[in-house]
Amino acid sequence: MRPLELLEIALAACIRMSIDMATERAGATPPAVTVRVTIDRQDHETGFDVSLHFATAPSPAHEALAHEAVRTSPVARTLGKPVAIRPAAIVTT
Repeated sequence: MRPLELLEIALAACIRMSIDMATERAGATPPAVTVRVTIDRQDHETGFDVSLHFATAPSPAHEALAHEAVRTSPVARTLGKPVAIRPAAIVTT
């Protein structure tokens, strides 16, 4: 497994959990959905392409909840901001 695949998996899992939680809060049964994420690395930005694969056609309400979950999941919000890599301290114990 490539390290970048871990980012894809983390985002997909977080989105799936966000869809389930939003649906349950709305008093509905979470839909059968598979979340797939692929990373798109460009010179000027890195993007994450998210696709949702429903077992059956989602209702408009489920579709709206799913789109909102993609946008607001904690990992998506984190990855959607500028990220600074700060070198860690080297500690000898």
